[in-house]
Amino acid sequence: MGSSPLAANWQQRCAIGHLHSRRSGRPARGHLANREFLLGDRFSVADAYLFTVLTRSPFRGIDLERWPALEAYFDRIGARPAVREALAAERA
Repeated sequence: MGSSPLAANWQQRCAIGHLHSRRSGRPARGHLANREFLLGDRFSVADAYLFTVLTRSPFRGIDLERWPALEAYFDRIGARPAVREALAAERA
């Protein structure tokens, strides 16, 4: 896809749709094994959304250690300064 806002929005919706598939997590795990972010080489709203979903994992009895690529992705996104600031503000 091109770099227009409409194309980026379409790509993000497709990535999020993958995460909501019946085989929950499989597309994301495979995709993240070779990539830093869900969509290309930059952080996007799809990454923010997946991180938010993954923060709920412990409350749903899901241990990310079972999926090393997904756990590494979660840790990597969580280490971003803006994400840490947002989480701190949320707790305040």
